[in-house]
Amino acid sequence: MPFNTRFWDELVIQSYKTILRRKPESALIHTNLGLAYVRVNKDKKAVRSFQRALKYNKKYAEAYYHLGMTYKRLGKIEEALRCFNNYNKLTVKKNTHDPFVDEVVAKLKGEDQES
Repeated sequence: MPFNTRFWDELVIQSYKTILRRKPESALIHTNLGLAYVRVNKDKKAVRSFQRALKYNKKYAEAYYHLGMTYKRLGKIEEALRCFNNYNKLTVKKNTHDPFVDEVVAKLKGEDQES
């Protein structure tokens, strides 16, 4: 019998929702909930979770990164580029910049110009 990851993914989602009832302003928990939604292909819910994370912490680079990747997957190139731009601004200041994001941005800009 194959391992049922769907059950565990839904359990994780419910657990994060429970935690958010006690800590509704936790950017980390909203981001983790967004990642759980990504895992089960609920990208619109993931977007809302990442946006909530940024509502509570506008300097949370990880939320910008994951929101950008989700927008990329949804084909929302302008929104993705805006998120990656914010991510880059925050990470360059902290010296934690990931060059992979530059590659993603370059590819997205190429796709945007082809449209």
